[in-house]
Amino acid sequence: MFKLSLVIILSFLNFEIYAQKIIELNTQKTMQVDQLLKGDLDGKTIVIGEYHYNKKILKAHADIIWELVTRENLQYSFTVGWEFLEYKYATEIESAFEAWQKSQITDLEYLKSIFPNSKNPQTNLPYLDFMAATAKLGGKLVATNATRETKKILMEQGIDALSNADRPTFDFLGSKEYFKRFKAVMGNHVPANLLKKYFSAQVYTDNIIGSYLEKNQVGQTSFLIIGSFHSDYNDGVVKYLKRYSSNEVITLKIVNKNELTTDQLNTFKS
Repeated sequence: MFKLSLVIILSFLNFEIYAQKIIELNTQKTMQVDQLLKGDLDGKTIVIGEYHYNKKILKAHADIIWELVTRENLQYSFTVGWEFLEYKYATEIESAFEAWQKSQITDLEYLKSIFPNSKNPQTNLPYLDFMAATAKLGGKLVATNATRETKKILMEQGIDALSNADRPTFDFLGSKEYFKRFKAVMGNHVPANLLKKYFSAQVYTDNIIGSYLEKNQVGQTSFLIIGSFHSDYNDGVVKYLKRYSSNEVITLKIVNKNELTTDQLNTFKS
């Protein structure tokens, strides 16, 4: 059981959504997108678990942000945090976002600016949809993640070796269930003697992302775009935010019905 707050099940025809079902898992009620969290976004953080680089799912994320912000008149008063952005480059990212928002730079120039160390920044093109919605609606885009170099120091020397800027506001430990799922996913990709260090980096990522989202959010409503493993089962970053955030936390997962077996679909509905 995924223990999400909401799951949105979409069917696609090419890149256009032609059917959708939104299920509130606590009550098993279904609704349409215009009913989603209606009149109830003040003081909310909506964590959206995503499948990396999935253009169709990411387009749906953008549509959800657009629908909720415009319906509740939250323009210029909401925040969107993103796992992929590193706060070390927050100033450069903010400047590039503003320039892109004003059409002063191209899409590719923008991606090169917000991913300064990437050899292939164009691989992030699928994420432009949700950033475009954020830009057009006057939202604040927040860099939330630490660099790989920081995580390497963490794994080799421990959290005490990190600078204050790289330390989470709180240090929330991962659950036994979270570790079991992590171990199952990592499989043989990591030597057994290093598995716990890698898990520490996973949990650190949840903590630091939650910290930077909380510190930098504006307005009463925030969205967080993050890989679904960090948010499934209301674990990871969701558990961190539920304990330490000033906002109520809603977990949202969007899945493509076309890509699921009947058993998988029923798992998401349960």
